Amino acid sequence: MQAEFAHMTRERDQAVQKNSELSQDLLAVREQRDKVTTAHRNYECMLVHVLGQRNEAWHEEDTLRARQLELEQ
Repeated sequence: MQAEFAHMTRERDQAVQKNSELSQDLLAVREQRDKVTTAHRNYECMLVHVLGQRNEAWHEEDTLRARQLELEQ
């Protein structure tokens, strides 16, 4: 009976240790996910900003070309 109790105690301790390791792994995965999510959000904001600048530049160029055409005529 004592041998069986010792065996069950070892199994319980191993399960507790494995649970602790898995919890730490899960925390690391969540932290990595949060970093990637933040990086993605920052990249998206930068892309929107760059596209806005490009569109402004094209609008200005279109306006100048239209004015040039108007002056040529």
